[in-house]
Amino acid sequence: MIAHWLSARSDLPLRSDPASRFLPWVVAVMVYLAILALAGALAAHDSVRRWNRSLTGTLTVQIAVPTGERNLDAVMADRVDRTLELLRRTPGVDRAQALSADQVAALLEPWLGGAAIVDELPLPALIDVTLVPGARIDLPELAQRLAAAVPGAALDDHGRWLRDLIRLALIAEGAAGMILILVCGAAVAAVIFAVRTSLAIHRDVVEILHLVGARDAYIARQFERHALNLSLKGSLIGWLLATATLAGAFWITAGLNIAPVPRVDFTWVEWLLLALPPFAATGIAVLTARMAVLRALGGLV
Repeated sequence: MIAHWLSARSDLPLRSDPASRFLPWVVAVMVYLAILALAGALAAHDSVRRWNRSLTGTLTVQIAVPTGERNLDAVMADRVDRTLELLRRTPGVDRAQALSADQVAALLEPWLGGAAIVDELPLPALIDVTLVPGARIDLPELAQRLAAAVPGAALDDHGRWLRDLIRLALIAEGAAGMILILVCGAAVAAVIFAVRTSLAIHRDVVEILHLVGARDAYIARQFERHALNLSLKGSLIGWLLATATLAGAFWITAGLNIAPVPRVDFTWVEWLLLALPPFAATGIAVLTARMAVLRALGGLV
């Protein structure tokens, strides 16, 4: 149906217009930027969702390594035992488990870059705490009790770090939204410019068509067909370039083991969303062409 509509005869030689050469590339750039902006927003949202899911209902207690102690291992073991006893007696705590030195080193290795560096550092003792689902614990009061009972003990509820991550994700999503708005505006402006250029070039032909009884809707359909043809080509080019870019980003991030770098891993629903910009760009181009032609033809009467 669409192929037949695209191949229908046209009374206007629109294919030879200068706009026919640059409009597909403009649409390609718009689609490319729109897909990358949307992918960035989805990646930021997914990062927050994963971290929020993994950190909800958990706490971390850190016990700093003391200085000037002779029997350091015994001192640290005693402080860890006292911390575990206090935590397990706290209502709302489901589980408290001390991480081994190897586990702590494995957590720090992606940030510090090598096991040799990690082995040379005075690593603090870490205790992983899991809360009872729905439990309400006075965290400031628990932090004070820990600090008073165990020197060097500090409670981390991940809230501040997670709030910063959420703020960063909201900024990224807002920037992506602004990019999408600018892309849509640029696409509309490009189509309007192309349509007005074509109308100026073929003004005599349009007036002759009016004289022989052609209606504005008939002339507008020819511009719609032309805009659809050009925007489909540009959308396909932009989609292919954006897909190649995202595939490269996925391949690069999948091979990295660096904690701050978010992994690009979309669900099938998100990939479906990333396939929408080409169709949206095509629809915007066709609708803009129709409205611009009808408005311009109204001024010719």
